[in-house]
Amino acid sequence: MSEGADQVATTTAKMLGGLLRSEPQDRWERVLSRKIWNKSGVLPVLRLSYQHLPSHLKRCFAYCELFSKDYGFKQKELILLWMAGDLIHQAEEDNCQMEEDLGVDYFNELLSRCFFQPSSDSKSKFIMHDLINDLTQEVVVRSL
Repeated sequence: MSEGADQVATTTAKMLGGLLRSEPQDRWERVLSRKIWNKSGVLPVLRLSYQHLPSHLKRCFAYCELFSKDYGFKQKELILLWMAGDLIHQAEEDNCQMEEDLGVDYFNELLSRCFFQPSSDSKSKFIMHDLINDLTQEVVVRSL
């Protein structure tokens, strides 16, 4: 397997694991029985991971469509952009958490689900895999 294909397979497996990590076995079985597995390519799997994001994370993820492929971004930079775009909202039951801290939670959740990955160029930066970047573009186009 080529290095690029290996990275795609690894990213896809991590995303699927992130999707199902806290789900009961019957949920796993329902996901595994879906027709998306009959389609070629990994974009259907990535779409599935996106579809299962909470709405607040979908908005933040879609915002990342502004980034070009291989753009390295810092966590704080992205959180400040989300804040400026009014994408971070506190839940009514958690009104004491600071907006930036909530942004860190959002970022870490997207990172744990493999929508972001550490950059190989800089320890303080993150990137989106090319296929994830393609997904952001698809998400934005579909929402228009």
